[in-house]
Amino acid sequence: MGEITKVWLNTWGNYNDGHLGYGWMTPEESEEFIEDNPERDGGEWFIADIDDYIGIDLPNLDYRSVFDILELLKGLEELDEYAQKCLIAVMHDNNVFDLEEALSLSDRYTFYEDWEAYHVSCEEALGLESYPEIFQRYFDYVSFYRDCDFDAHEADNGIILVA
Repeated sequence: MGEITKVWLNTWGNYNDGHLGYGWMTPEESEEFIEDNPERDGGEWFIADIDDYIGIDLPNLDYRSVFDILELLKGLEELDEYAQKCLIAVMHDNNVFDLEEALSLSDRYTFYEDWEAYHVSCEEALGLESYPEIFQRYFDYVSFYRDCDFDAHEADNGIILVA
């Protein structure tokens, strides 16, 4: 993975005094920084922003545990790009922002890169390639795909989820 997620750390005391914070840091650097300075400028740490190239949207960022967010980001960083996208789709679909819970929920889904890949899998499940070509020409693919699509939906990041 070429890019690394970074967070902008601050403390509520520092923020209330009008200071912007301590700069962009990786999750590992953030943990070390907090361990070295647990009570710095008010001591109650929060993540003011996430350099969000992986596409995770954490609502109410100010009210989440800094360490939980850092663990989540580190866990996501360990995954390959496709696995990240699938897990983020599960998180957004279920409004869950705990890595272990999202991994557990991901077992309920089958993931597809896009609608075309999903439709190909539907055709394979039906076994259309085994039918004579004349039948395949007259098959109503539009209606078939529409019926298949009732079981699937597209996540915000483009991943197709089938429960």
